[in-house]
Parts: sequence; C-alpha cells; structure tokens
Amino acid sequence: MNEKEELIKFGKKLVESGLTYAFFGNISVRKGNKILIKKTGAELFELDENSIVEVDIYKESGTDKSASVELPVHREIYKNTDSGAVIHAHCPFAVIMSLISENKNCKTE
Repeated sequence: MNEKEELIKFGKKLVESGLTYAFFGNISVRKGNKILIKKTGAELFELDENSIVEVDIYKESGTDKSASVELPVHREIYKNTDSGAVIHAHCPFAVIMSLISENKNCKTE
C-alpha cells in the first residue's frame, strides 16, 4: 500500500470509528522530503487520489495554497521530528467538553 492509499484508509477509519467528523481534522504522511497532506476542504471520509496534495517539507510553493490550512503545523512537526505521519483530529467529545467546561484552562487535578 502506498502513502496516498494509507492516508485514504486512515481518513476513513477516523470518521468510521467516531473519532472525528468529515471536516474536523487533517492528516498527512512524510514521503522523503515531501509531505502528502489532505487538501483544504476535502472530507476525511471521502479522500481519494485527487484530494491529497504533495508539498515540500523545507520550502513553500504555490502548491501550499491547496493544502490543508494546518500545513504549517504539519510542516514544523516534520522539520523538527522524525515523525512519519500526523493526524490532527477534533474528537467530538473533546469539542463538547471544551464548549461546556467551566474551567476554560482545562486543567485537571
């Protein structure tokens, strides 16, 4: 299975397992000095070959505009770690807790 197929597989798994909804997250994978990342506006559940863009880890280009708005965060993670993939998802339960929590600092004791 190649990197794009892996992104498609795990994008669907995130939604199917209830960890996030179609638009609530971003997913990417390192491919040498490149990043394969979900395009902006693409649904995690409906990812296909056309909804993934390849960008450089170390330099910006015009292609960056079609990538997820979270590309800068993913890029910094790849620049500063040896991570092979990044999944950034907004779990529905965490979102709900952040909205109803009286302690907005989210510190637990």
